[in-house]
Amino acid sequence: MAGTVVSVEDRPIDDVADESPGAHARVETRELRDVLERGIRRLPEKYRAAVVLRDVERLSTAEAAELLGLREAAFKSRLHRGRMTLRAHVARYVSDDEQALSGPDSATLS
Repeated sequence: MAGTVVSVEDRPIDDVADESPGAHARVETRELRDVLERGIRRLPEKYRAAVVLRDVERLSTAEAAELLGLREAAFKSRLHRGRMTLRAHVARYVSDDEQALSGPDSATLS
C-alpha cells in the first residue's frame, strides 16, 4: 500500500525498544568491557604487560615470563599486582554504579 503511514502507536511496543533481559545483559557486558579496558590502560606498563599477556592474549605463565625476560616468580608477582590494581578499578566502578542506581533515598526504601 503506497502512501500508508504507520505511527509508532500502531506498532507493538516490542518493535519500538528492546527491553529484554538479553538486551540489558549486552549493555552491562559492554559497560564492563569498557571499564576493564580503561583500567588496563591505566595500569603501569610493567603490570599492564603481565595482565595483557596472561589474561588477554592467554599465554601461559612460562611463555609470558620468557617474553618479558622475567623468572616465573617475578612474572607472577607482577601479574598479581596488576590484577589487584585492576580489581580495585572495577570495584570503584561497581560501587559508583550501585550508588547511582540506589539514589539518595535508598535507605528509606529498606
